[in-house]
Amino acid sequence: MTVNPLLILLSDYSSQGEFLDAILKLFLGDFVTNTTKFRSQKIVLKKRPTNWLDGIEYDWTFHHIITKENQNNDNIREFNIARAERIKFPKLYIDDHQTSLSNYKIWSRTKNNETKYYISDNNYDYLVILSQRKNYIMLLSAFPIETNHYKYKLKKEYEQYK
Repeated sequence: MTVNPLLILLSDYSSQGEFLDAILKLFLGDFVTNTTKFRSQKIVLKKRPTNWLDGIEYDWTFHHIITKENQNNDNIREFNIARAERIKFPKLYIDDHQTSLSNYKIWSRTKNNETKYYISDNNYDYLVILSQRKNYIMLLSAFPIETNHYKYKLKKEYEQYK
C-alpha cells in the first residue's frame, strides 16, 4: 500500500498529544506564519469560540478541521484521525487550485449574504470550505469526503454552479 506523502501519520508519534502538537505547528505555519491567499486575499483562521480536546484549548478552525460531529449529538465534535492526518491538505488545495485548475473543482454559493467557496479534487475525495468576509477570506473547514452519497451531492452542486 502506498501512503500519501502529504499525510502526517498518528502512528509516527508516541502519543496523540505529541501528534496534535506537531500538526498544530504545521497548520499554523501554513496559515499564520506564512500567508496563504485565495483570490489575492489573505486567508485567516476563525479563533473563537475556542474548543477543548484532551484538556487543551484550540482555536475554532483547527479544532473543526481535526474533529468530526458525533453521530448521536451534532453539538459534540470528536477527534478524527482521517481529518487530522490530512492537516497539510487545506493549504495544498488552496495553493494548487490556482496553478492547476484542471485537477480541482471550485465553486461558490451565496446564502444569507454570505459567500462560501468550495474547493475539491476531481474525485470529490476532499473538500475545503472558505468564507468571504469584507477584507479577507476565512478558512472554515476542510475534510475528507467519506460517503459516495456526499460525493454525488457535491458533484451535483458543482454541475449546477457551472
